[in-house]
Amino acid sequence: MLLFLVTFGSFLHVRDGLITVKIGEKGEEKRFSPKKIESIFITSGAAISTDVISLCYENNIDIVFLNKFGDPISRVWHSKLGSTTLIRKKQLEISTGETGTKYARYFINKKFENQLEWIEKLIKTRPNHKNILQNLQETIIKHKNSLNEVNGTIEEIRNTLLGIEGSVGREYFKTISQLLPESFQFEERSRNPAKDEFNAALNYHYGILYSLVEKACILAGIDPFIGIMHVDNYNKKSFVFDAIEMVRIYAEESTLYLFSNRKLGKKDFQKLQNGVLIEDNGKKTIIEHFTAFLDEPIRYRGRNIKRKHMPLFELRHLANEWLQNEREQFEKLEIEEV
Repeated sequence: MLLFLVTFGSFLHVRDGLITVKIGEKGEEKRFSPKKIESIFITSGAAISTDVISLCYENNIDIVFLNKFGDPISRVWHSKLGSTTLIRKKQLEISTGETGTKYARYFINKKFENQLEWIEKLIKTRPNHKNILQNLQETIIKHKNSLNEVNGTIEEIRNTLLGIEGSVGREYFKTISQLLPESFQFEERSRNPAKDEFNAALNYHYGILYSLVEKACILAGIDPFIGIMHVDNYNKKSFVFDAIEMVRIYAEESTLYLFSNRKLGKKDFQKLQNGVLIEDNGKKTIIEHFTAFLDEPIRYRGRNIKRKHMPLFELRHLANEWLQNEREQFEKLEIEEV
């Protein structure tokens, strides 16, 4: 379970071994077993006791603080590595040269494949938009083919890869906009702050995903700051930006659903001088739907898992692949005991 605190003035404490939330100033309480919670997200002014922090540490629960745009700004968690440091050493090796190209291409291909699969479903449910969706399909397939023809080290072709991704992104969101009710259609992607309601809601979804992907990186033993496609920079979680490409589609599907089904309306947003913010009720609507969506089962490499666990499974698969060559080298060693 992902636990979100969105009511201003809430107090998180421990009672009878349970994580207890006193909701707002009215003082209604809800209790949760720490065994059932994976992460706690705090999105507005709240108080938290040190007992809760200790209980979360004992149960491997991270406490994530989100800003008003939904971006994760801080995390309270244990200071242990999720796995062997050998994975981080291998990550440094594969982040450059032609192996870097291989994995950068892998992330973008995953993103394109997710988009194509979703568009196929949309064509069936939105026959009135069949033509524009098929045009988008052709665009993605064309760029996906050109992506696989680019060769060189990641340092040489990084800008080309990002250019291909950007070209698809512009056409992709232009088409998504046309699927929305007219009053929520938008010109382009925008952030911090978003210039329209759709982008504000999509950014909030992405913020939740960033936090889940970062946690998955740590549990898989991968360093969130060592990027492959996205270059390293001071305090920039470059690998999180790489890996989130594999699951961005979750946020996009959820956001389109909320607007298309009138779950979000103009009353759920606040106009600013230079953008749009989401009101508390709008955040509650997004969190309620998105957490339920992430809890749904999916098929992953022949097994049933919850959608929210896909980043961890995928990153563990990558980490194992990185270590495979290392294991093969060990197996080739001839060991003589004397």
